[in-house]
Amino acid sequence: MDNSFQKMLIFSAAFILFLGALTACIMLLRSMEQAVQAAHNQAKQFDKNTMVGNEDNSNETYSGTQVLQTVALIRSIGVEIELGGVTFRPDLDLHTTDLSMIQVRSTYRSEYVRGTDGGLQRIRFVRV
Repeated sequence: MDNSFQKMLIFSAAFILFLGALTACIMLLRSMEQAVQAAHNQAKQFDKNTMVGNEDNSNETYSGTQVLQTVALIRSIGVEIELGGVTFRPDLDLHTTDLSMIQVRSTYRSEYVRGTDGGLQRIRFVRV
């Protein structure tokens, strides 16, 4: 065999191997991306209140009526709710508590306070 032909044959084989490895790498990266996305979606469906990844809920706002409804459901939520410096405990008696500080036409931003175990401890509503 001619020396230049042999070099060209080796170069062609190396180039084909390189293209095959590049294709396999791209396919592996795509499958890893799909696996991470599937895990993210699964974790998000597990608990809608859990922040997964780099999501930011700082723009999450609620109307005053939604805040009032949240306070009304405080027993089922089971965490403290802080509103305007007043903390409502889960054992709140709705019939004797003054909720007139909640302005139903206002908008509130929520902040979630979590413990070291990741469990929700307090929901803080700040009027915007």
